[in-house]
Amino acid sequence: MPTIFDYLPLIRAQFFIKNLFFCNFITWSYTLPLIFNTTQCAIVLARMRSLIYNGPKTVFFTQIISCCLSLSNIGHWAMGLACRIKSAEIAAYFNGILVTHAQYGKLPLPTRRGAKLGLLRDIVSTGKRMPGDVARGEMGRFALCIGIFTMIVPTILLNLLVLMLPCAMPHLLRSTFPDCAAEFVWDWGMGKNWAWAVTLVDMFSSGYGMCLACVAEPFVFHCGVTCVADHLKRTRNSLNLQSILAYRQAQILTTAVNNINQVGNLPIMITDLTWVGVTCLYAVIPHNSKLSVPAFLIAIVLGIDCTVVTSFILYKAGADLHQLSRDILQNWRGRKRMMRDGYLRRMKASCNALKIRIGSSGNFIEKATPLIIFQFSMEQVASLLLISVKQERNLHA
Repeated sequence: MPTIFDYLPLIRAQFFIKNLFFCNFITWSYTLPLIFNTTQCAIVLARMRSLIYNGPKTVFFTQIISCCLSLSNIGHWAMGLACRIKSAEIAAYFNGILVTHAQYGKLPLPTRRGAKLGLLRDIVSTGKRMPGDVARGEMGRFALCIGIFTMIVPTILLNLLVLMLPCAMPHLLRSTFPDCAAEFVWDWGMGKNWAWAVTLVDMFSSGYGMCLACVAEPFVFHCGVTCVADHLKRTRNSLNLQSILAYRQAQILTTAVNNINQVGNLPIMITDLTWVGVTCLYAVIPHNSKLSVPAFLIAIVLGIDCTVVTSFILYKAGADLHQLSRDILQNWRGRKRMMRDGYLRRMKASCNALKIRIGSSGNFIEKATPLIIFQFSMEQVASLLLISVKQERNLHA
């Protein structure tokens, strides 16, 4: 069964990619992207208004993927800011996981901390173990690999889109230049000589947002929850003081997760991923012929990633932790040793089912939550498709 130490190569790879876009916890790296993203949102909203009032009604639906990417950049920035606000608690949380998992490692904790990691070699070695983990239902490595894939592939496709078809997506700052602004209502008065600088800004903004989202989702949320579940699995079949203390440690770690989510990381993540998944799938189904190849591939990757993968991997991790804790408590109930030992009974009475709460609303992720979110996403895609068909019928009539 993997420990946090087995995830370290993939975690290090995620942070290496993140740092390529200056996604560290310093103030300017959050202020500048906010300016870029706000400007992008203003551009896309103004352009959508122009398209609605001056062009065919169906044009808006063909550009919805651009609107999706613009608003998702704001959501990614907000997730990064939520993690930055709680950076001290996140560090303490993962230090706690390292301490609780150190007893299962082959080396003492100080030695493991000081061990050097060969980035490429360890990533390849870790990736080879991933199929076996998936076969056993352990999704920690798989989720981190999906996060690395999402950090790299959509970012490359977005950069290709900026370089090859700068006028195709109205949310790009490059699309405001005179050679692209046939349907746009603003004129920034910038000369063509500045096009390269604005292109770099678009490339940075897309990569920055994608990296922040992937670190907040697979690393901060999924990896942490998975490590707590792995910790519980080692003691679920035993009933002694050590297993109850391990459960109490898991309770403390779960409380730390909920404290991190109180500032909005998980609610923002659910809202952002649902919005992105719905709009990307809608763009792929009825308007695939109208999208450029990079935009079409981006929509496919993000649509699948934000609906299927998040529902049945990310959210399912929180649901599985809740179900695992309930199974452990149920297994302890009625044990003869528990009935005889009053101290164990009192210790067991302080153990409650573990719940990953969604913000401070009191709601939490349970067994049905992934299916509910997935069903909601599919219903919204179907609603958009019906609206699109109705609009086309009205035009033909």
